[in-house]
Amino acid sequence: MPDVDIVPKDFECPITLDVMVSPVRTNCLEEKPTTSFFSRIFAPAPDDSFKGHYFERDALAAHFRQNNQNCPTCNRIITKVVPDKNLAERITREFTAKHKLHFEAAKNDVEKTYGAMKDRPIIPNDSDPSVAERATPEAPAPGSLAPSAERAPRPYRDSFASGLFSHRAFHAHHPLFSALYPRRESDSTKYNKVKQHIRNDNLVLANNEADRIVSAYSRNMAYRDISENYLNKYISRYNVRRSSEHLVSASRVVSKIIDHSMKNNLNYKIVQKAFPNHLVHVEGVARLITNIRLKNMALETIAKKNITLYLSYSMEARIQDGIRIANTLVTDDSTKQNILNEAINAYIRKDKLKKAINLNNSISSINAQDQNKKDIANQYVNRNFTNANFQKSLTTASQISSMSIKDSTYSLIVGKAASNKAYLKSYKTISKISKFSKRLGLYIKVTCKMLFFGLFKVVSFPFKLTYWGFYYLLAPFRALFKRR
Repeated sequence: MPDVDIVPKDFECPITLDVMVSPVRTNCLEEKPTTSFFSRIFAPAPDDSFKGHYFERDALAAHFRQNNQNCPTCNRIITKVVPDKNLAERITREFTAKHKLHFEAAKNDVEKTYGAMKDRPIIPNDSDPSVAERATPEAPAPGSLAPSAERAPRPYRDSFASGLFSHRAFHAHHPLFSALYPRRESDSTKYNKVKQHIRNDNLVLANNEADRIVSAYSRNMAYRDISENYLNKYISRYNVRRSSEHLVSASRVVSKIIDHSMKNNLNYKIVQKAFPNHLVHVEGVARLITNIRLKNMALETIAKKNITLYLSYSMEARIQDGIRIANTLVTDDSTKQNILNEAINAYIRKDKLKKAINLNNSISSINAQDQNKKDIANQYVNRNFTNANFQKSLTTASQISSMSIKDSTYSLIVGKAASNKAYLKSYKTISKISKFSKRLGLYIKVTCKMLFFGLFKVVSFPFKLTYWGFYYLLAPFRALFKRR
């Protein structure tokens, strides 16, 4: 059986539900002729340009002989049928050229099913044997049969009952007519119903209607619209409790999509819009992404959100989750280094320098390790300038591989020691710098600062001595005036 989903609606026969091999056009939609005098005089000559529906020739002929002479689509009387050459040429040009095997299969099905109608006229006449067989028998004369036989069902009543649905007065919208001639909705109609349900904010009915769509493209589009509406409800300001119900519904609808590209993009969008308290659920969504680049980006987003939660609420489990995602799930090295650098910076900002040093050893990039060690050494001398912190900063700086980064780290330590008037520690640190010009400049800078500070102390000493002398000499008078 050929696949009828690829047949355009214009080329499909309502009876065979497949492409038309020999299309014909009926006059069921033709307007009733007017009976006025002028209309009969000025009416155009009759031609074959009347309005009607299109059918497969042999299928329509079989319908006329098996059922009635009414149109299977609109249930109106058909009095004229002509072949439509223009439509046949369109089918040959637009469909047969692309789907030759499908057209040959449809042609074989028509010959196999309606082969007896090939040499017969489309509209049967009185001499047609099939019409004679279908003719209604006459009712027997009363009294010609026995009383018991007269009470038996009469043949013309059976024929009337069988032809009830084909009566021209039978309305097309009647439920019995719909049962006999079920209407086949197109995928575009079903997709429009889905959009209507979405506009009415009834996503459950929209999901049920989307499941009925046959075309994979239209079905994927419908699922995409439904999942995006679920996400909009999830991030809406009316979702005060930050419930995960709509997020779970969105991920469930996305799982029905067949197109991998659309599915990956929607899963990544779910990860981006997820609230921090639903990161466990969206981690499972991120694992379903098949595109490696999008998957790494989604996992990086989840890990950084965990690190942000650690900075806000000091939750150690959150930053451990971020480190676990970087070490076990992320496949891209640069993405992994970015996540670990974020975690190290978070530890440094929280003054957890030992954890930052341990985590820094797991980074493969030497340059990134040196930058992190520089930040750790700077943090040691910034938090509280004691002898222990000074020694820890020197130890961390000595482990830096790059000479330029190491010299800049020593320069920061020198500046911090000089600002705390620890000039001997400054000279000790300056001696560790490898570049002579930088070392000389720091010697001059620290020496000038120390001399200026000593000179200031010498110059200000007499003034301080005079101030404190008067202060203590006038102390009794101040006490006397306070007592009064």
